[in-house]
Amino acid sequence: MPDSPDNAIAVYDTDGKQFGRNSNEGERQEHYGIQIKVRQDRVDETVQRKIDAIKVAVDETIYREDVTISSRTYLVQAFTRTSNVLQLGLEPVSRRRLYTINGTVSLWEI
Repeated sequence: MPDSPDNAIAVYDTDGKQFGRNSNEGERQEHYGIQIKVRQDRVDETVQRKIDAIKVAVDETIYREDVTISSRTYLVQAFTRTSNVLQLGLEPVSRRRLYTINGTVSLWEI
C-alpha cells in the first residue's frame, strides 16, 4: 500500500482453495484468495462504518456479478469471507491502524 493517503483501502491476492476438477470437462476448480486491507490514521467511527459497509458488500451484494477487466469478462459467483475483521495493530513508524477481511472468490471467465 502506498505511504499516502493515511486512510486507504487495498485489495490483495492471497492463497486460494483447490476443489478438484469439474467432472464434465476436467477443468480445475479453484476459489481465489482475496484480502481487503483498511488503513486508518485515527480511532473514530469512520473506520468502523467503512469496514461494516465492506462486510455488507461482500456478504450480501456480490453474487453472480459480471466484471470486465481490460477486454475479459468474468462471472463472480460469490465472495465468501474466511475471517471476521482482523485488527492487525499499528504500523511501526506511522502508527496508523490496520484491519483486514479475508475471503475467497468463486469466478470464471465468460
